[in-house]
Amino acid sequence: MKRPAQHHFHVSLTSSVRTRLTLWYLAMVAFIMCLFGGSLYVTQTFLNSDAAESRLETQLYQDSQQFAQTYRQALPDRQRLTALRLYQSSQEMVLLLRPDGSVLDARGPLTSSEIQQLRARAEQNSEMIDLTTSQNHSYGWWARDTTYRVLITPVLNQNARVASLLVGLPRPHSISLLEIWLFHGTLALLVAAIGGYWLAGKALRPVKMITRTANEISVTDLRRRLHLQSRDEFGELAATFDHMLARLEAAFKRQAQFTADASHELRTPLTIIDLEINRALTQLEQPEAYRHVLEQIQAENEQMTATVNSLLLLARADTGQMTLDLQEVDLSDIALASVENDHLPYLFERFYRVDKARSRRQKGPALSSKPGYGEPSGSGLGLSIVQWIVQAHGGEIRVESKIGAGTLFEVRLPLLNMAEE
Repeated sequence: MKRPAQHHFHVSLTSSVRTRLTLWYLAMVAFIMCLFGGSLYVTQTFLNSDAAESRLETQLYQDSQQFAQTYRQALPDRQRLTALRLYQSSQEMVLLLRPDGSVLDARGPLTSSEIQQLRARAEQNSEMIDLTTSQNHSYGWWARDTTYRVLITPVLNQNARVASLLVGLPRPHSISLLEIWLFHGTLALLVAAIGGYWLAGKALRPVKMITRTANEISVTDLRRRLHLQSRDEFGELAATFDHMLARLEAAFKRQAQFTADASHELRTPLTIIDLEINRALTQLEQPEAYRHVLEQIQAENEQMTATVNSLLLLARADTGQMTLDLQEVDLSDIALASVENDHLPYLFERFYRVDKARSRRQKGPALSSKPGYGEPSGSGLGLSIVQWIVQAHGGEIRVESKIGAGTLFEVRLPLLNMAEE
């Protein structure tokens, strides 16, 4: 018999449960990190920005006041040199404008175009430049990928504006916090992905074992079991799989036994029928022989019919097509039925059967006419039917046999509480 080919189902990496669990885990971690990290970043940036702006405004005000005071005290020909000496910082920019808007001095990282932009902005804020008070005005300015905070301060001498001072400092690079967060967040996601993939593989290892065992099991070997010692969902799955294998093994054994019993029980009557027919053919002139052959064929036909009916009963029982009709039974009647007085004289005689419902009388010239004699055995499936009946009622049956002592059958059935039915 040709064995069926094994079908191997290939699971791609992108469609495997392990990959999907890793991706879902990674997405959840990324969402949580973005949610809490984003809120933390926004809050910290807002607080740091306010503090940085306050410090920057204070520094700009102090620098502008110091320069204005120095400028007022210096001689006219030394005013430019004073400005150049005070501001040597590579980040701080200084622009000194005359009252007419022309550039008196410029210092710091400023190009010609940037100076013109600052002059134009100063002209737009002419109301601040024309003020004769000490009020300052600040604004943000973007240049060379850097945001500057610029403070415009009027330089007064005897309540008259003699110049306008523009001092600018770059704002703190607040995005550096975001860059740090992105770097460490990406690193954390990478570690989470590797760890999640490893954890998913470890968690799904029992599934691999179940798959490997299922592929190794064949129809001729259903004794394999998983025996997974785990108290989680996979342990429950493995136990269910083992129970399924046990049921399949029992079903295949019943099927094999069914085939063997059917072959054995049907072969004997057919052999007898064949022999009787051959004997009748050799005795053509004896009518009594024909009659005997026909009676024998009829008896064997009844035997085969009983066997087929018993096999059909067992087949229907195995497939669950039979239902139970539970009723109250007096066990004493059943026990006493086997020891009625009419049967006592024949109990120890050979070939005697007490319960004629279990057998069929065989008629023939060579057999005794006494009740209970000459009755052939049943289909040979009685005990199988009894076992199914007992198990269907939730009970169990045991048999003990000793040479010279006899055989003991013990049947245990649960009591039925009819009041609850």
